[in-house]
Amino acid sequence: MGRPIGRKSITVLTAQKSLDPYSQEPVDDWTLPPAETTVTGCEVEPGTTQEYLLNRDQVLVAWTVFAPAGTQVSTYNRVRFNGNVYTVYGHPAEWDSPSGRLNYVEIVLQDWRG
Repeated sequence: MGRPIGRKSITVLTAQKSLDPYSQEPVDDWTLPPAETTVTGCEVEPGTTQEYLLNRDQVLVAWTVFAPAGTQVSTYNRVRFNGNVYTVYGHPAEWDSPSGRLNYVEIVLQDWRG
């Protein structure tokens, strides 16, 4: 794993697999306890929030995580930060600088509330 960027930690959650009863294909099963991987040396910054008030009060809570290079996370994972569990929005992006001094993985987290 790359050099630390910040002082915060996140926990990457990976679902266990179970067989879909209809297709018999393996699928993510979030009803089972997920595998947990703690990632230290992260910088976590608040993202934009949005309110949706049409027919239902909803708020989108978002965070942007800058994790050390080599952090293993995908769109199919969930991330726990400060006791809350968020989905990974989009594909995490690996950023490399020309000098190699600032390499990191950018992960956008989101959670709908309401």
